[in-house]
Amino acid sequence: MVQHENRIADVAAFNSLLTGATFFASTAILILGGLVAMLGTTDRVMDVVAELPFARPESELFSRIKILLMIGVFVYTFFKFTWSIRQYHFCTVLVGAAPLTKEPQEHDQYLDTMTKVASHAAEDFNQGLRAFYFAFAAIAWFFHPWLSVASSALVVYILYQREFQSRTLRALTAPSTVSRSLHLPENTFSELHLNPRVA
Repeated sequence: MVQHENRIADVAAFNSLLTGATFFASTAILILGGLVAMLGTTDRVMDVVAELPFARPESELFSRIKILLMIGVFVYTFFKFTWSIRQYHFCTVLVGAAPLTKEPQEHDQYLDTMTKVASHAAEDFNQGLRAFYFAFAAIAWFFHPWLSVASSALVVYILYQREFQSRTLRALTAPSTVSRSLHLPENTFSELHLNPRVA
């Protein structure tokens, strides 16, 4: 990025990430509005849930606690996505302010700062997504407590498979892929990984 003057593509890459975070933040706000409205009609919610199969009868107070739990999850989700949005905005500012040079190692500290901000933004976005996943598991609590436990365990399994065992992860972390993304000679990353003394 610091080696070319035209950085429209670099800014566009961050803008595409901003679009996803903005969508989920807006969705969280809409869901929060619906949940707050449910607090005022808890008796109707109880009537609807009571007609569902395997649903357990419960008090109005307990139903309100469940709704408040869901509200707490989506408040957390909203703040995670909006903080991710702000950090991606910071990244676009850093791209625009980055020095133009043919020797990137001269500005290692600046590039390291930009990399950290982008990584933090991505991590907050991922945590917001995980909260969405667990919110779906929490919905099962309205039907039966054990169903909620089973749903939470299923979500943990799915997240583990996707984030630590997926084919996509193996493709992204392949030595050849990393070497090309860092503009290193072929197999440089695998040599550094297998033989730390090379570094």
